[in-house]
Amino acid sequence: MMITNLKQMLEETAKRFNKYYGLDITNLWSTSETPAAFAIQPIDGTGKLGSVGLTPPGLGLKIVDETGRELPPNQAGEIIVSGCLMDGYYKNPEATAEVIKDGWYYSGDIGKIDDDGYVFILGRKKDMIIVSGHNVYPVDVEDVLYTHPKVSEVAVIGVPDKARGEAPKAFISLKKGETATEAEIKKFCRERLVDYKVPREVIFMDALPKTASGKIRKQSLRD
Repeated sequence: MMITNLKQMLEETAKRFNKYYGLDITNLWSTSETPAAFAIQPIDGTGKLGSVGLTPPGLGLKIVDETGRELPPNQAGEIIVSGCLMDGYYKNPEATAEVIKDGWYYSGDIGKIDDDGYVFILGRKKDMIIVSGHNVYPVDVEDVLYTHPKVSEVAVIGVPDKARGEAPKAFISLKKGETATEAEIKKFCRERLVDYKVPREVIFMDALPKTASGKIRKQSLRD
């Protein structure tokens, strides 16, 4: 089974799927502007859980810092790709110039590449939360919250904080019939995350807002 999404499948979900159905879930990564999979897991199931896979031959993928400098393995930065790109946005050369530079498409996705060349997606650049100078990727907090036995869905965004600049805020939908308190969720996070990644506030919702494709609509939560 193939999954293509910004956020890779949770490891626990992939394990449960394999246990019940005897099938492996294979992640891949691409964008609407790049009509090719720039990272894909080996289809024989030998890839790494939590990764979106390896970059196929003939395509380029790099992790770069704010200046466009390529970063070494295991360091987080923006994913840029080359080798199979769109010609540009329709009648919008300015927007095209913002994302395609010297033949490389700047995806706006944050990721890293490990020593074996496997690509890991950490989130969107615009979603990154800066807490007292520390970069917090919402996916790091979300992955922990998804392991809570009462949590069905979760989304984490950054909100202004006078003391720290920004702070994480979690929106949670619980599984049917479950109840939880904000204090309970925060305690769960403190036991598994460094202090600056613990949500400052937890909001419970019956359901999280979603796009037509089923992705959680974080902009609605910000609004």
